Amino acid sequence: VFFTEASQLLWFARRFRGGTAGDEGVEVPSVKLVAYSVVLPALRQVQEVWPNVFMPAFPDIFAANFCHFTNFLQAAEEVMDKSEADELRQNVLGDFQKRWKTQV
Repeated sequence: VFFTEASQLLWFARRFRGGTAGDEGVEVPSVKLVAYSVVLPALRQVQEVWPNVFMPAFPDIFAANFCHFTNFLQAAEEVMDKSEADELRQNVLGDFQKRWKTQV
């Protein structure tokens, strides 16, 4: 929903990166719109509301949850520019990714 072609977030993110051909845009490289307005709040919500999502008690459910997380992250990173994605990985995702009990 956040990263579909008709998404308002995607429209704003493109404008802050300088726009697309034929569009007016404002290049604001310091704005990390997707990382800090979508990804970070979503990950915090998961940690607070579903803390057991990281435990592989039910392997099929665990695998589905992990796939949802990786697909969400991949879609978000496709919308971000490289510096935003790098900052997200370095400053935010480390702790969240360590929570997944993938060593089964």
